Amino acid sequence: MVDISRIPVEIRWRIATRMVTFLPLAYNREFNDFLGENYATLEYPIFEEAAKDIRAIASAFQLPNHNAYGLARTMDVISSIFFGPGFQGETLEISNDKALIRLTTCPLLNLAGEMGVDAERIHQACSTCSKEAVECLNPEFTINSSRSMCLGGSFCEMTIERKV
Repeated sequence: MVDISRIPVEIRWRIATRMVTFLPLAYNREFNDFLGENYATLEYPIFEEAAKDIRAIASAFQLPNHNAYGLARTMDVISSIFFGPGFQGETLEISNDKALIRLTTCPLLNLAGEMGVDAERIHQACSTCSKEAVECLNPEFTINSSRSMCLGGSFCEMTIERKV
């Protein structure tokens, strides 16, 4: 008898996260050229909905969102849930109001390269989605990207900080 329990949980998780990573990249690749700038307009509400799910997951598991470092750690956990354990980097607490995330490996960028998706598009989507997620988790904070592997950098650097 064929049964899902024959496939180890770890393998199922890897398959699921690869599919979750693959789908938005495939849509981006196929529809962005056709729709042009209208694609970003269509994509934005999807990021808004994803941010609501991120907030619900963070709340359900009592992930921290009261300061910049807590938000950075929560984003790390949520990103690993959604996209798998392929992210590598570090999170530095600068102050209660500011944290720095530095990534050296990104599963989205790796898969985008395999699929032939323009990395600049991935940067735009990642920046938009990250901003929506952080601001949904705590509207007093925001995130900005100062370096990006998608734009040719050797690492990604994002800062979560309290809004002025």
